[in-house]
Amino acid sequence: MTSFWKIETNGRVEVSRAEVEPISDTMRWRRTLQASVAFAIASLVSILIPIAHFLLTPGFALAALVVFFKRSREGYRLDLAAETCRVCGQGFVERQIFAGQGRFKLFCYSCRTEAYLLSPDPTSV
Repeated sequence: MTSFWKIETNGRVEVSRAEVEPISDTMRWRRTLQASVAFAIASLVSILIPIAHFLLTPGFALAALVVFFKRSREGYRLDLAAETCRVCGQGFVERQIFAGQGRFKLFCYSCRTEAYLLSPDPTSV
């Protein structure tokens, strides 16, 4: 869905068009389970490491839970393949960003600028 979004960069707000699409429940749960299972496997493998398993096993198990709940709330995808930074004009390192409530945080590694895409509703601009 292409819509108007507010882009806040260094306190300055602009209006721009962005290609944001909702992701399907199947894709969202697949991403969630892939990341959670990876941390769960790391937790099980770290049991075999002497001494360090006292920290690694609970750490990976906790990370699996955190990633599960964080990724299960992500319902929108922003494609950044053709987007550039508003400040320096360089392309973004990330090609896709996932978010839950329609608030995307962008970060330009070239000029160290943070930008936020806010409010997909054009009447609130």
